[in-house]
Amino acid sequence: MRKKVILDVDTGADDAIAIMLAATCREMDLVACTTVYGNRHVDQTTTNTLAVLDHIGRQDVPVFKGADRPLVKTNNMDYASDNDGAPSSNLPVKWSHRQEDRQPAADFLVETFRTAKEPISLVALAPLTNIATCLAMEPKFTELVPDIVIMGGAHNGGNMTPAAEFNIWHDPDAAEAVFSAGFKTITLVTLDATHQALVARADCDRLASSKTAASQATAAIIRQLINAYDRSEEQISTGTAPVHDALAVASLLRPNLLRKCQGAVNVETLASPNIGQTTIDLKCKGAAARTVEIALNADGPEFVRYLTVALTGC
Repeated sequence: MRKKVILDVDTGADDAIAIMLAATCREMDLVACTTVYGNRHVDQTTTNTLAVLDHIGRQDVPVFKGADRPLVKTNNMDYASDNDGAPSSNLPVKWSHRQEDRQPAADFLVETFRTAKEPISLVALAPLTNIATCLAMEPKFTELVPDIVIMGGAHNGGNMTPAAEFNIWHDPDAAEAVFSAGFKTITLVTLDATHQALVARADCDRLASSKTAASQATAAIIRQLINAYDRSEEQISTGTAPVHDALAVASLLRPNLLRKCQGAVNVETLASPNIGQTTIDLKCKGAAARTVEIALNADGPEFVRYLTVALTGC
């Protein structure tokens, strides 16, 4: 039976690849995408999501627009460069003339999990504002969601600030609410793991050699990411780039891609240079109720093989 999944996204580059992976993988049934601000304003992330789905012929997947700001923290990201109704310029996809669903994302999530007849995995690849909103709307939301995979956080340094990872930094209060809520199963895919799952230019060549729209678009996006990393001071390994969100999606079907341990996660919510930092306690002292599965390591070569096979249809 195909694994049902809902993706909560702030679609930029790696979200787009994760969406294409979930939408084209034969083993996965993408029920819907919900959107939130993050990489761009929520209007733009919604436009991007629709365009990516249309590009691969998945106009049947509904998209629900969610939060446009954090619960508490002031979002100081500059979205002034967004295009007027067109997909972001770094995505090799065309304009979608489809509209998102009118139902707000949180309403859709709560209703869907209340009425679900089969298990649906929730994969959060963005700031956790939509998920925290669901918790406020429905106190039993933690009981309704069988498992949640979160791409976010870091044990050894962030990518938004020296302390904080991008998704958690954008809404630390939402992240703290989610980690403390008591979900049945949380898997946290950290930067520590995603930085071990690097895609190289030669891998992009193999993806581009396939005729599928998903594999060619993925190759083009990752090449852009590699060029950006090679120009930046955050270079990981020359000629490579992590594809954070795709690793989180792939781990649903291939758990062996991640090496996980039990731990407790606390998020710094106070205004300070460390705001958004995830403190990971692997000894779980006094925090048993908050224990989550934490991925600090990943099998990079196996991830690249899986991504290539899944997107090329080999």
